[in-house]
Amino acid sequence: MTWWTVAIGVDTHKQAHVAVALDRLGRLIDSLTVPATMVGYRQLLVWAHGLGQPTFGIEGCGSYGAGLARFLTDHDETVFECERPRRHERHGDKNDLIDATLAARHVISGDGLSLPRGSGQREQLRVLLLERRGAVRARTAALNQLDAAIMTAPAELRQRLDGVPKRRLVMTVARLRPRPDGVTQVLRRIARRIQLLSSEITEIDQTLDHLVAATAPDLLTECGVGPVCAAQLLVSSGDPARMTTEASFAALAGTNPL
Repeated sequence: MTWWTVAIGVDTHKQAHVAVALDRLGRLIDSLTVPATMVGYRQLLVWAHGLGQPTFGIEGCGSYGAGLARFLTDHDETVFECERPRRHERHGDKNDLIDATLAARHVISGDGLSLPRGSGQREQLRVLLLERRGAVRARTAALNQLDAAIMTAPAELRQRLDGVPKRRLVMTVARLRPRPDGVTQVLRRIARRIQLLSSEITEIDQTLDHLVAATAPDLLTECGVGPVCAAQLLVSSGDPARMTTEASFAALAGTNPL
């Protein structure tokens, strides 16, 4: 990083982004607040190039800063993801200008920088994993609701369902005939919701399998690594240079000894 002349640090938010420009010696050049829209992204890019040759350090590339990071990358800009400021770095309450300045200082020092992980097929994998987690949680909640509803159902119905194997319970409940008291209608709706969520999870898993096979087929040949595990590895690692040794992988996974 010897060719850049301006370090741009960006503190990202849902509605607006705050940017600070520093020179090589860490002196403040200018600051700017733009809306978190395509218009704001273009305004920030023009402003940055008006100050020199920029390198960007953005907080939250996987959340509020995802759109800006993608826009800048698409325009062939050099973009790094910065770690969120630690409490002792702020010396007080949160301040957007201070946070943006700290991000720019990370660009100058090169500390705490990594390449944005959300781009291309990795971004697709990240969104699919997010969708899958929501579907799995919803299915688990529905299964718990079904167990609770069966537990308090009329004795005759409860005894009938007690003998059904767990793997067939949802299908059996979904086919129950209506009763005058309306209990079976409730059970059927819950069971059908579980079936819909299971179908959604299966569809997501198939999509993950295709994407992982296209991105890193060697991962799927490893013992114990399926599509979901492989997709999470690709999303979490982002830049392959972050895992050059077993020790660096352990640090990323949080399994390295203290």
